Amino acid sequence: MSQDTGHRNLTIAQRGTRLDVRLRSAETSLNGRPSVYVDDVFATSVWRDIHLVINHASMRLTVDGKAAVSKRFDKPPLASWDDKYRIAFGNELTGDRPWLGEINLAEVTVSGRRFDLLDSNTLMRPTQYWLGEDTEPVFFAPKFLTLAPSGVQDIVMNFLCFVPFGYVFANGRGRKKSVLLAVGVAAAASLFVEVSQTWIATRHSSLLDWIFNTSGAWLGAVVRWPAHAAAKR
Repeated sequence: MSQDTGHRNLTIAQRGTRLDVRLRSAETSLNGRPSVYVDDVFATSVWRDIHLVINHASMRLTVDGKAAVSKRFDKPPLASWDDKYRIAFGNELTGDRPWLGEINLAEVTVSGRRFDLLDSNTLMRPTQYWLGEDTEPVFFAPKFLTLAPSGVQDIVMNFLCFVPFGYVFANGRGRKKSVLLAVGVAAAASLFVEVSQTWIATRHSSLLDWIFNTSGAWLGAVVRWPAHAAAKR
């Protein structure tokens, strides 16, 4: 249940022979890391029965009826979930991480009500993965300029990548015009990129990305203008 490979509520996956469970909570990253691993679950080709129980204070994972993981949370984990994320089976939403075996049964029980997620009457089956009917369409799931945080690394990269952009475009006459030109061009270019990403299933638009792109351009322009002025003298 995710938006892309970097933003997820829940993933039950294979990593080599290990079972890899990522559950987003107040104690993890937006990608559900650190993962919870169970060794040797997929060491053979036998069927496995995997149960994951999540409530307001804990999670409990069993494999073939045997307790594998029990974890408690300081804050309710579901409060950290994004209700706009989509659900997929047999692959990531990007289509590049296929499940290596088969899925015989997939059920979710909420407040005593059971949902069969493999019921052909409730699911569509595109060629690469299966998509829940109550979710947004695959390539048109806009999260237009949300304030969703991207992580420290993404923030730094968004800022630094636009510093050269501002430096190059700060070539007007006078400091104010130079900075305004660079920031204006950078803001427009960044806005175009963010809007375009609303139609790409593996990407997401973020107001924070736009802000840090524009801020980076501003810094580049401020650094460039004194150098530009000194060169003219």
